[in-house]
Amino acid sequence: MKLVVAAMSLLFCGSTAAANAPEIEVVQYQASGREVRLAINSNGKPATDVKIAVLTKDDQLLYSLSSHDQSVVSLPTFAPGKYHVAVSNNEGLRADIFLIVSVKKGNTRSEFTMELTVKPPPPPSFEEYLSTVEKMPASETLEKFAGTVRDPSGASIRGCQVRIFEKGFRDNQHTINLISDDDGHFSATLADGSYTAVFLIAGFRTRFQRFEMLPGGNRKEVPVRLEIGAITE
Repeated sequence: MKLVVAAMSLLFCGSTAAANAPEIEVVQYQASGREVRLAINSNGKPATDVKIAVLTKDDQLLYSLSSHDQSVVSLPTFAPGKYHVAVSNNEGLRADIFLIVSVKKGNTRSEFTMELTVKPPPPPSFEEYLSTVEKMPASETLEKFAGTVRDPSGASIRGCQVRIFEKGFRDNQHTINLISDDDGHFSATLADGSYTAVFLIAGFRTRFQRFEMLPGGNRKEVPVRLEIGAITE
């Protein structure tokens, strides 16, 4: 099962408000073979001219296609893994299915029926949140990227994932991944520039923090305090 946060809770450092606590729904993955056929209905009748988007389990788009005048659609062969398939039409109706494609089922074909209904738009993706934060002014200028992750009581948090994104880049070459040590401490050597740090650990709200690396920055350490909450997985 996967926990999907309907509204990801963010703490924008330097902002006066934080997002509301997330609403959580449990999504059941359905076992599937590598060959998938979808029968798409609307109001109990076959639906045509719909858009089908196939995404990763993290909702990164892999590809999309249109059914045109077909109500039954065979999708390209899946590699083993977890997927989110979203179907929508021009009237704003939508259906979603979550698949786990296993090696055990091999190339057997799995068939699923999807009923289009009125649904709220999906929550913004991690990428969309990150892009939003990058447009905000940096709240800190740092001479060195280092700090300690703490909980609301001030106790240090070990094992927190710290992802550092240079502004405008998403590739691995420009992304640094750290883990806070036993004392909650983290540090990295960064060139001058604009960055966003993302702090993630189970049981706490994800924190996005914008900062700039500059000689003689106004802070020696990054202040990080996580609030109790939920994350996506």
